[in-house]
Amino acid sequence: MKKLLSLVLFLGLIISTGCSDDDEKVDTCGQLEAVTNALVETGLTYAFDPTVANCQAYTEALEEWLNVARNCDQVDQTEIDEIESDLEDLDCSAA
Repeated sequence: MKKLLSLVLFLGLIISTGCSDDDEKVDTCGQLEAVTNALVETGLTYAFDPTVANCQAYTEALEEWLNVARNCDQVDQTEIDEIESDLEDLDCSAA
């Protein structure tokens, strides 16, 4: 639970890191704030109500964030690696 809350707070900080308009992947970077907000929301929901359905919603939000982040030059690979690791560790059957 503590790791999940730390991740949610960490992602909240990512929202403030915008992408410049001259990047090749501007369209994908433009989606980063929305998918980060969705990830934070589903992460908090799951943290306070760890049901299978909320875990699955959180998993989908993590996957969507990764799809966008991998195509945005402004997202550091370390952040992507951390989210990938968290996704691999997530077990919705134990929710």
